[in-house]
Amino acid sequence: RDDVDTTGCPVEHLHRDVNYVKAKFPFVIEAAMVTLCFGSIVGRFCIMV
Repeated sequence: RDDVDTTGCPVEHLHRDVNYVKAKFPFVIEAAMVTLCFGSIVGRFCIMV
């Protein structure tokens, strides 16, 4: 990985990190998605109650 960013684009650096994480820990991404979904459902339920 190239940590020295000469282009000055933080978004590109972020994309590089995301791709690195996806390649190494795909289950972490899945867990984050499930957590977000579950959190939104719980939030909606709490609002109704």
